[in-house]
Amino acid sequence: MKLPRWLFWAAIVTGVVVVIGYVATWGYLQYETKRAHAMLHDLASINVGDGEDLVLSLSRKFDCGIRRPNLPPITKSRSSYWTEVDPWEFDCSRDKQHIFQRVLSTTSSLLTPDLRRTIGLRQWKVIGRVDLNDHKVVGISVSAAVEGATEWLGGMWQLSQTIPQDALSLVKERGESWPATDRFLVGWQDLDMPNGSGEGARIFITSQATIDEKRTANDFKTHCLMSLSGCKTVCDFVPAALEYVNRGTWNERKNACTQPRPRRYR
Repeated sequence: MKLPRWLFWAAIVTGVVVVIGYVATWGYLQYETKRAHAMLHDLASINVGDGEDLVLSLSRKFDCGIRRPNLPPITKSRSSYWTEVDPWEFDCSRDKQHIFQRVLSTTSSLLTPDLRRTIGLRQWKVIGRVDLNDHKVVGISVSAAVEGATEWLGGMWQLSQTIPQDALSLVKERGESWPATDRFLVGWQDLDMPNGSGEGARIFITSQATIDEKRTANDFKTHCLMSLSGCKTVCDFVPAALEYVNRGTWNERKNACTQPRPRRYR
């Protein structure tokens, strides 16, 4: 049976539109991935004691376009600046989307989550916050999360004047040994995302951390954001997690860096 001419051309046009939509979506996410990589690099270059001008410039460069409602009031002495690259709008929902965000939203809505991930359209976000006191940097925190092969993978690093007491208490409770708790500490966290769960690494550093320790804390593998197969473990995304696993005190996940967990997407 011969197909009607109009149906043939309709199929051709539909196919072309789908291909154009995918290429545009992939290109937009590639662009945002490069921005996320640049933002992570810029945040890693900030040190405790740096001035507000540097932070303000960075905040404008990676501005989400909204003000978070849960921010504490900014006073003359204390303030916080946020930077975000959040193409899927987990935390950064804008009143007016630009054309590439509309294409991303439309394309993803037409695909099943599994198919979307298979063709490299993985959901992710990267967020940073810089805290100041008297116009000087006193702390930095950065978090990132991405859909991996079987679950969400995440990472968080925090630079502050001292390692947070709650992180030190957790190490003590678990009976873990750590040689440099005054300047460098790696821990673990569970992730709960809208479409599934996962795990992530938490890295805490102070100004006394060595160059290698700072480099380890700041090292997020952004290729995971666009991976077709998906990064398999949190160690693939945040190599600092290997520091934690190698301590040998985390009995529940001794193979965390070598064996992916079962599927945890909903």
